[in-house]
Amino acid sequence: MIESGRASLYLVKDDSGAGRISDWAGELRFNVKEGPYRGNHNIAGKRWDAWFHGPDGHIWHGVNYGYNSQIIRCRRTKQKAAA
Repeated sequence: MIESGRASLYLVKDDSGAGRISDWAGELRFNVKEGPYRGNHNIAGKRWDAWFHGPDGHIWHGVNYGYNSQIIRCRRTKQKAAA
């Protein structure tokens, strides 16, 4: 994740609409700082965008597509997270 700047993780939303991002085993956990925001997608129907502070001090952005998936594809942004 740190070396490549990309990761496939899981978006877990609770009843209040807040979310967190984690790996399959739940060892990596990141609280969503902004979002998740719902948008429309022309093929999948919907998409969710979420931003979180990654393990390397950068802001990460993730996108989840469709109705029956929790997989969120994440990328590191150039922006550093505020301390």
